[in-house]
Amino acid sequence: MSEIEAKFIETSDQEIRPMNFWPAMVIPRQQIENEIQNLADRDRPANGRRMTSIVHPCSTEPGLGLAPGIDVTINFLKPGEENVPLRRNSNQIVMCIKGEGRAVIGDTELAFERFDVWNTPSMVNYRYRNDGKELCAFLSYSNAPLLEKLEV
Repeated sequence: MSEIEAKFIETSDQEIRPMNFWPAMVIPRQQIENEIQNLADRDRPANGRRMTSIVHPCSTEPGLGLAPGIDVTINFLKPGEENVPLRRNSNQIVMCIKGEGRAVIGDTELAFERFDVWNTPSMVNYRYRNDGKELCAFLSYSNAPLLEKLEV
């Protein structure tokens, strides 16, 4: 069996790579509401997760996001719907923007409504359910793109 050896690369005169600054942008409320309606019009997928990532035009794979290293996702549930548990290695901050529901994060169950904000720690199973009478939508923000770029 052959051994893998490290490379030695001379970098003494190497220029510092220029930063690639992304321009600021606004995602208008109407675009978010239109996407929520698009999600509402789709059939429920097997995992129950109707979701859309909001991606900056400067973002590149792996690790697409709205800002370098940060993703923003629109999540949606119809009344009575629940998605299957999921566990990710990224942390999340979540904010309800429409309706109400429940987040089950590990052994903790949290009721939420419009404008409530909560966190979901990494490596903990979580799922959401809409136990209200109207559509439920929430935005999640995570460091998943950073972890994808680092391949962890």
